[in-house]
Amino acid sequence: MAKASYGLSARPNAYGFGHDWNLELSDGKTSKSYWLGQDAKVFSRILGMDYNSAPDYYAEKAGSRVWEKVQKLIAADVIRALLEMDADEPITLADVRKLMGAEPWAFHAGGG
Repeated sequence: MAKASYGLSARPNAYGFGHDWNLELSDGKTSKSYWLGQDAKVFSRILGMDYNSAPDYYAEKAGSRVWEKVQKLIAADVIRALLEMDADEPITLADVRKLMGAEPWAFHAGGG
């Protein structure tokens, strides 16, 4: 049985400050990456939060500042926001596949 997986990657942008964020999705057979945009734009436009408070919010939610833990929570919130899901709703294989049907630029929040 195929299993969905998801996460985020954040790489330094070409300008030398800030990061470009990508949502990484897999349905167990195929993987896709979606460029979301730069730091503040991802948090404000997709998640509706202030970028300056986001690190503390997610570190507290994860109980850690370890990137592997924090990025999974952010990725889940991005998926829920894109699909207009409830905050505590579990993400299913069908949810991931729905997003994977979009064009690579479909979720871009701006910047860069």
